[in-house]
Amino acid sequence: MRQSTKCLAVWVTAFAFPGSINYISGLLTAFITKSPNHQRRQRRRSRQISCPIRLSVSSTSSFIDTTTSFNTTEKILFGLAASQKAATNITAAMEACDIWDDIFRKDEQDLVQAEISPQVIQLSRTLHASCLVRIGRDSEAIPIYDYCINKDCNCSSSKNENNLSLEANHNKHIIAVAQWRLSKAKCHQRLLDYSQAFMDYRDVLEEETISNVALLEQALQGAVTCALRLGNVTLAQEIFPIHHDTFKIPSPDTACLAAVIRYLHSGDRNGAVERLRSSVQQNWFLYQWILSVLQSSSENDDDNRMSDFLPISSSSTAFNETFLQLIRINMSPFDDPDLVYLDDKINLHDLLTTHSNLRSTETMVPFWPDGIILPRELNRLKEMLAEQRKSSSTTRRTTTNDDIMDNSLWILKSRAGYGSHGNQILTLSQALSKYDDRSTGGKEASNELSPVLLQRMVHPLYLLSGHKFSLRIFVVYFTLDEIYISTKGLVKLAAEPLHDHGDDDANPELATNARKHMTNSGRETSMVQYGLDFLWDDLGETRATKVWQLIRDVTSNVWLLQYPLMVTNNMQNNPMDFSTFTARRQSLGIPKILGFDFVLQNDNGELTPFLVEVNRFPGMEPRDAVDYGIKHQVVRDAWIQAAKRMDSTRSKGYVSHFVTSIPVQTSESSLQKLVLSNIDSLPSTNY
Repeated sequence: MRQSTKCLAVWVTAFAFPGSINYISGLLTAFITKSPNHQRRQRRRSRQISCPIRLSVSSTSSFIDTTTSFNTTEKILFGLAASQKAATNITAAMEACDIWDDIFRKDEQDLVQAEISPQVIQLSRTLHASCLVRIGRDSEAIPIYDYCINKDCNCSSSKNENNLSLEANHNKHIIAVAQWRLSKAKCHQRLLDYSQAFMDYRDVLEEETISNVALLEQALQGAVTCALRLGNVTLAQEIFPIHHDTFKIPSPDTACLAAVIRYLHSGDRNGAVERLRSSVQQNWFLYQWILSVLQSSSENDDDNRMSDFLPISSSSTAFNETFLQLIRINMSPFDDPDLVYLDDKINLHDLLTTHSNLRSTETMVPFWPDGIILPRELNRLKEMLAEQRKSSSTTRRTTTNDDIMDNSLWILKSRAGYGSHGNQILTLSQALSKYDDRSTGGKEASNELSPVLLQRMVHPLYLLSGHKFSLRIFVVYFTLDEIYISTKGLVKLAAEPLHDHGDDDANPELATNARKHMTNSGRETSMVQYGLDFLWDDLGETRATKVWQLIRDVTSNVWLLQYPLMVTNNMQNNPMDFSTFTARRQSLGIPKILGFDFVLQNDNGELTPFLVEVNRFPGMEPRDAVDYGIKHQVVRDAWIQAAKRMDSTRSKGYVSHFVTSIPVQTSESSLQKLVLSNIDSLPSTNY
């Protein structure tokens, strides 16, 4: 399969039109299967193997047995087969990553000698990166995108077989590089590295040869979002005059964004209203809402067209699309930038253990599991393991496996992990081995270690039908003085029962099986979950009431006692007038929905909720009937509350026209306002 300019022409097409893994996979399949060399190999092996594209995905079998002698082209086809299913099947994504890892262990020259063209190599690497992102391994995808960006595409200096000029090929290459930069920027953004993501987006904007307006607007909106995530509205404002003219006639979405940024930066309501009126479209809920809010208190309050917006039928396609647009607002750039202190798992751990008025012991709070930041606290890990082994030496059973000696399990979390991707269940021995090996790998290896949270898994737990479960509690945040908790939440069950294979304590591999412990729906192709009422019925009224009050107490103390300390520090240390920016941002009245995840400790019948993490961007798109009812209720109640808050500024009730059309189980609001509670009312921590 020799290099050809025809391959290059098809290759860059994959990036000229932003598409899915399946789209790129289809192009790569065409490259390989039409190759004369591949066809010869297939004829030689036709009696030995069946076409790998037809292999099915299962949790117990792989796409490829790496011990079997397959050539590189055939392995790439196996990788394609898995990658094509990766978008909807997490198991396929993990298998695809294993296959691509196996392929790219080879030196680049080995791949070329195997007659794999540079174009196919780069497409395969792009698929590899996409699958890594699918399973939450963004940090590993970034160097792959860097490779693709920096690799010479070997464009031909003459016209190719399709009579495409060198200039046309060069332009398509520029688009491909821009796509890789955008993908890399999104990785950094998901990793909460907003500064680097901003620079990556800016690099796309500063490429003078890009004429693709859609790519440029995507980069501009990404850069502005990251600037606001950093709390730097000045940076967001400055990037518009530099690049706004690039678009000649910007899209209405970009024009609306520019208008809101200008208001946040200067406080010019009238100017923002004028610009929004000229650009906003009726079905854009976010900017219609902002226009309604700003014009209700502007000097020129003579536009009544908002009242003409009518309810949308709950059975129509238009309703479903508008509701999806409504929940996407939760991802908008106009939320509180300080929420990173809750979203970042290491920041959250430091927040709850550094500000000491909630600490019941030196390292623990009564509702937050003990944790170790690695590699920062590697010595503490060693000390804890030594103490654990010493204290249990008299009761330890005879065994030759050190891992079995540990009497507790821990979960390793990256600071920006999402959907439980990348989480690992470990014993202290396994954690020490993992980080001892990495930290002794020399200076270069040590510098590459990213901090992670090793969090003790709460034990013993209250189980439902033998399964571990977590509680997703929704919180609606407007300002520090106005935060609500919803009584509508989710009970998410692990895929497998906790004890289903005999004595798990004697089998570390079974004890650390993620499907027994992980409860996030993003990890599974199917998921069992219920509403909170399912748990309340199981507990009975008395215990249910007590557990809910404890959950309210924990949530209140995190929001109203701990979180404001970080907000105050940020205002003091930020070089801009952060308080003015905060006041203007809050004046928009956009509700922010967060997810607080809890587990229930069961200490001889005494149930204690433990907060295990906070999600700044919880998945609000309904996945099943249970999701549908609960998330519709939470979103509806959040926006109805937003409309009520705007009454004092003579809001025209734009929200109520649509939001009251959302089908819910009850018209009564599920929101309860949080008030500061006494943390001493919580039971003492006991592992």
